[in-house]
Order: sequence, then structure tokens, then C-alpha cells
Amino acid sequence: MNYVEALKQVRTTKPATGFLIIALNYDKFIVPYADGIRILEAFSAAEQFDDGYNSNRIEPLDSGRITVTTLSKDQYDLYKIAALMGVTFNDAKEARNAANKPDAGAIPIEPA
Repeated sequence: MNYVEALKQVRTTKPATGFLIIALNYDKFIVPYADGIRILEAFSAAEQFDDGYNSNRIEPLDSGRITVTTLSKDQYDLYKIAALMGVTFNDAKEARNAANKPDAGAIPIEPA
């Protein structure tokens, strides 16, 4: 799959909006920005359940276990394109830059 094909596929699957990356311990989840805000609002009332060795207890939520960062639509597209093309994020950036060069012989493909 080339860059232009991957870009077309990515643009048909997700809304043209920014995203939040919500990390819970070592797992990270990417959600559209508005959905991420709703998730964070739900966590404002959350408590932590500890069912470790010989202990079952409910504790206040340790907010340090949740981190949030933003991800732009352009970055999201490039990560998805890289996955579809089977290349690195930087390789996808280079493919985008090559597709946008005036001498590429094609209509420039600008990020959304």
C-alpha cells in the first residue's frame, strides 16, 4: 500500500478531530477528544478496587495512574498510515513530504 492509498483509507475511518491518549498504568487508549473528555469526567467519581494478595478493598483513585496527552489529527493519520504501510512513523512523514513536493507529479496531499 502506498501513502496516498493509506491516507484515503485513514480519512474514511475516523472523524476529522483531535484525539486524547489516556494511559491507565501501562495501557494506552486513543479516543476522539470529546469522548476522552467524557471518560475523564466519569473517572472523577471513580474509586480504585484493590483485589491483590489477601486484600480486597476500595480506595480513593490514585490519579497518578492515569495520564492524558493530546494527539493531533495529523499525528493520528501518520501513525495509522505507518501501520497500513508497514513502516515507521518517520517513514510515513517522509512519504507525506514526498507526496507534497511540487515535482511529485500529483496533486499535493495536505494533512487534514
